[in-house]
Amino acid sequence: MVGGSDSYKQSGAAVDHLCLPPDPIYDRYDPKVNDQAYVFGAEYDIWNIDVKGTLFDKAKYTQKGVPCAVCRPTTPSSVIMIPENKGRYGEMYTRWGKDCCRNGSQLVYSGRVGGSNNYKHSGAAVDYLCLPSNPIYEKYDPKVNNQAFVFGAEYDIWNINIPGTLFDKSRYTEKGVPCAVCRPTTPSNVIMIPGRNACYKGMREEYRGYLMAGYYSHVGASEYICVDRDAGTITPKVHSWKKILYAVESMCGGPMECPPYINGAEMTCVVCSL
Repeated sequence: MVGGSDSYKQSGAAVDHLCLPPDPIYDRYDPKVNDQAYVFGAEYDIWNIDVKGTLFDKAKYTQKGVPCAVCRPTTPSSVIMIPENKGRYGEMYTRWGKDCCRNGSQLVYSGRVGGSNNYKHSGAAVDYLCLPSNPIYEKYDPKVNNQAFVFGAEYDIWNINIPGTLFDKSRYTEKGVPCAVCRPTTPSNVIMIPGRNACYKGMREEYRGYLMAGYYSHVGASEYICVDRDAGTITPKVHSWKKILYAVESMCGGPMECPPYINGAEMTCVVCSL
């Protein structure tokens, strides 16, 4: 089933759509609905078009849930095949929350997470960046110009507190977020699966964690990322409150069926190679 943020009413909604598995797996979570980021089931809306026998058949599709499937071609000639996969290494991915890679993957570089100010800037870029620890600049204007910006990202676990997890308030709130860009040492494709903390049969786990995104009512949109369940922190010299990561909770209703999903529970995720 396709899911995502409430892009209809929530200005800070994550922009990406997720293909949610039919068999979610949760880790430890807070049973109440917290004021963070959310995932709802997606629906078609063909409200002002009606073309019978097509995807725009109003009676057939409007207010219906949207199925999805993650597929892998069985031949190497697929147009989505990454050239690197024909060689020694697999597809690169970012391990959010850690500055190292697991055994079997090679560290390309490590650094800290950054991005636009989605707290106050309506035109903020949605994506999170893994900024290298050794940046190189070319010629630049030394004054701050009114253009686009990149700030360091921080965790905000402000109304959840589950000690010993990524939602340990005293450990993570207002701390910076490390990251690492990793490359599997065997030819493979990499996928992030939302709503599960275990890969499907035939896949190899790169890391598992929790789904995080920007706050639903902040003025700038964001995206969903998978943050390592044992994430590290970077202690900032100054708290910036610019690019912020919040827990993502599954929200029941409409196409988001509960069970198997749990209303208000912090959603897990896993990054797998295959």
